[in-house]
Amino acid sequence: MSISKNMSFFCLGAAVGFCTLTVALVSLMNGVIHGYDQLLNSHVRQVEEARVIQVDFKKQVQEWKDILLRGNNRGDLATYTKQFHSREAQVRAEAVALSGKIDDPEAKYTVDQFLSAHQLLSQKYAQAYDVYVAGNGDFKGADRIVRGQDREPTDLFDSAVKRLDTVVENSVEAHRRAVLRRRRLALGAGAGLLLLLGVAALLIVRVYERDHEELCRTHRELQKAMDELRVLRGFLCTCAWCKRIRQDDSKWVPMETYIQEHTHALFTHGVCPECAKLLLKDGRAPTNQPMVAPHLTICSCAPQSAMLR
Repeated sequence: MSISKNMSFFCLGAAVGFCTLTVALVSLMNGVIHGYDQLLNSHVRQVEEARVIQVDFKKQVQEWKDILLRGNNRGDLATYTKQFHSREAQVRAEAVALSGKIDDPEAKYTVDQFLSAHQLLSQKYAQAYDVYVAGNGDFKGADRIVRGQDREPTDLFDSAVKRLDTVVENSVEAHRRAVLRRRRLALGAGAGLLLLLGVAALLIVRVYERDHEELCRTHRELQKAMDELRVLRGFLCTCAWCKRIRQDDSKWVPMETYIQEHTHALFTHGVCPECAKLLLKDGRAPTNQPMVAPHLTICSCAPQSAMLR
């Protein structure tokens, strides 16, 4: 496979990997946001509503004290009585609504216990109010009926708020652990992706180095072959009589010299069979021993018998 294809596959794999990692990170962030939204909209909001009820119940108790201390005047008595009953109904409605939202069994049971205690307290308040009105502002007699009666619902609701705080803390801790687990998973996936890309890049580099080394070796071999190959091209000016060749400087040199200078060929001299016959026919050599010109040598690649026939 060519380097360009390897790089193309590598880039494609890297793009797919980073897109996958991006989608995973976005999903992780959405999960974290959804978890915190759910936590805020459920347990944290329940704690806030419980604290509001806690304050409203204390205001209800204060409204009753206003009746006892400032109810001597009929107009003031009617005003404080109306405020007291309004606050009492508000506390009960808020507690009922909160009980329907709570999913923790212990906190729900405690709120239901508060509602029962609050109902009994309302009855005690009604009896004390009748005594107060009948006694023309006898706040001592009315106070004896409800004295200490608000302690039980107060303690119950304080316990409910404390339990809801614990539920919120546990939910936050569980969500934090889930976020850390998802983060480790995302980091592991990212590290695995980077490792995979690194291995792929290393393989591509090694393939490139191998191909590059092979190309360099082939280039060296070709260059060596080109250096060894020296070819004569074009027209050579040759003497028609002595076969000398004219060089660029107008100097005439023997053909053997010219070819040896311009190629890697080497010359050795001998006598071909036809020339050997002519030499024997002219009597230039004895019949029992061939005569060779002093400047000629017998070619080592051909036997003498073949040259002298």
